[in-house]
Amino acid sequence: MSEQEYNFNGNAHGPDLSFFGPDKVAILAVDRRVQPFVPDLAIEVASPNDKFAALLRKVHRYRDCGTSEVWVIEPELRKVFVFSSLGDRVLSATDQLKTPLIPDFTQPVSDLFSQFPQ
Repeated sequence: MSEQEYNFNGNAHGPDLSFFGPDKVAILAVDRRVQPFVPDLAIEVASPNDKFAALLRKVHRYRDCGTSEVWVIEPELRKVFVFSSLGDRVLSATDQLKTPLIPDFTQPVSDLFSQFPQ
């Protein structure tokens, strides 16, 4: 989902992109602006104005509230920072982006940056 807001310990936050699994569909409140749960996966795309420290604060907030995995996509560096209960990692253009949260999902990291100027 794009720009959906979720309840992170009483505060509404909307990651740039998010995903939640089928187990949360039953509690999805389509008539509410803020969902009463946190996503399983939150994705933030760093903009030129973003401070990395601010993005890391978001990562910690999301993870502390129960989001299983957070990706920070950094177009300028052409890197994807993955923060997960399975371990944190940094992916570059030659890597494949995968997550156990979405079975059979594989995305070449290089494809993420094809629309961004170098």
